[in-house]
Amino acid sequence: MELFNQFSFIWISLIILLIGAGVMRLFRLKWRVILPVIVIATLAFTGAWLALRQSVSDVNNADAAVALIGSGKPTFVEFFSQY
Repeated sequence: MELFNQFSFIWISLIILLIGAGVMRLFRLKWRVILPVIVIATLAFTGAWLALRQSVSDVNNADAAVALIGSGKPTFVEFFSQY
């Protein structure tokens, strides 16, 4: 099992939020200050996750990929494996 995978961003974000809340409590900030900060940070992390997540491609064979690459438009090609 790998330590970093497609779910790492979610766990790291959760850890950052918990540590941030703990640090703010150590500085004796009131919950009415901490909660808005946590909500804004959660929204920022959620937006980043939605922007960076993998999407489903409509290219599913080599001929479609060659046609898309040869179309003259800028094309991003990503190679990945689950292994």
